Amino acid sequence: MKDFFANIYEQVLYNSRFDLIYQAMYSDQGYIFIGLMFLLIPLLVMALFYFERWFPYLKAWHWLFIVAIGLVSVFASTVGIFNSTVLATGDQALANELANPNSGYYEHATTLRYYLGFYNILLAFLVSLIYSAIFKQFSKLHSHLPI
Repeated sequence: MKDFFANIYEQVLYNSRFDLIYQAMYSDQGYIFIGLMFLLIPLLVMALFYFERWFPYLKAWHWLFIVAIGLVSVFASTVGIFNSTVLATGDQALANELANPNSGYYEHATTLRYYLGFYNILLAFLVSLIYSAIFKQFSKLHSHLPI
């Protein structure tokens, strides 16, 4: 599972110059936790939307609002997991590179967390569409929505 999620992110965001960051993400299970966020948060949000009886007959803009809440949660959790995995690392070699202002590691790490967050938003949105299409079929209240 670690390799599966590492491939999803490293195919798009990998930079060999900063290999210690990606090694820390791989060895400290960071890729697994970040990957589970784009799968589980939309699952929870879509399940609550389609099966919780808050208000009957919600509109499409309600769906967009609920998805936006889920996407913000995915972004925040992704950045938080990255910060705890990389920026608060126990790996001494990475910590030394992050502390060295001439290495560029700290700048790369601070931008990479946002790239990961936005990439996870994209993945979570696609997964939300899939979950929505599945859950809509079984919902008694919100099967009328076009999404």
